[in-house]
Amino acid sequence: MPDRHSPIGGQAVIEGVMMRSPGKVATAVRLPDGTIQVKTQEFVSISRRAKIFGLPIVRGAVVLIESLRIGVQALAFSAEAAVQTPQEAPKAGKRFGPLGLGMGFTVAISFLLGFLVFFYLPLKLTDLTGVRQGLLFNLIDGGFRLLFF
Repeated sequence: MPDRHSPIGGQAVIEGVMMRSPGKVATAVRLPDGTIQVKTQEFVSISRRAKIFGLPIVRGAVVLIESLRIGVQALAFSAEAAVQTPQEAPKAGKRFGPLGLGMGFTVAISFLLGFLVFFYLPLKLTDLTGVRQGLLFNLIDGGFRLLFF
């Protein structure tokens, strides 16, 4: 059977869809008047432009951040399109729109809270138990993480 792997992915946005291929990102949304607005842009991953970001462990973090950035931009575009009046056209190239800085701040706070709740807090609670042995420490830590999840 031939390999049917496709390097194309996407996500749902408000009244539309965002699709990403290795070289482009396209977002299509339905406007309040029923027409479809499509925004396309070129995309080259930073892991392809700089060798250091293509290393195995680093590449995963880079892909995560790039995917979050692209997804948030697509959601912001679709949110602006969903609330516009029929005479307005969504602005495809805005860098800091009404959702730009706020959305970036929200993502940063979300990462920080996730780190604190699912990594730092379980470690500190396990440390308070006084257990120092590797296996038992990890089991207790894992139990705390499961409780929080």
